[in-house]
Amino acid sequence: MNVFEKEINKSLAKFGDTYSNFFYFRLFDTKSFRLLSENIFAIRQPSDFVAVFKGRIYFLELKSSHSPVSFSYRYIRTHQLESLLKAEKAGAKSYFVINDRSKVRHFKAYAIRPSVLASEMALATRKSITWERLKELSMEIPRTKNQLWSLDRLLDIYHM
Repeated sequence: MNVFEKEINKSLAKFGDTYSNFFYFRLFDTKSFRLLSENIFAIRQPSDFVAVFKGRIYFLELKSSHSPVSFSYRYIRTHQLESLLKAEKAGAKSYFVINDRSKVRHFKAYAIRPSVLASEMALATRKSITWERLKELSMEIPRTKNQLWSLDRLLDIYHM
């Protein structure tokens, strides 16, 4: 797990401590299994995390970049985009949660729906999306104390 994944994992755990009707789990990818043994093969997972809150299912695929200008589309794997698009079409709340780690102690995170990202990628004349454009198209995830993230808006705490 990279640093951002650990921060989101802790943030999800804290959210679960606050709301008893919340459940989440981490899906392990091939890279995680390969750390155990080069002989292990794992199927491709649809996302990094799956969560359920108030009867709604969420798929969260986390990405990070240290680039000061933009996020490269090369980090979006075809199977991830296809899986999140299918989940979104089926009624799940699906997001790529993209972390801008270019400014030390001033990290930003943005949650963008796969359909919005796919449209942007299809129309793109560049191989990346600027942080400014990503901010326009997505929901910003606020940073909190203790290197955590506020997931209230992402997980739609006001949904009944």
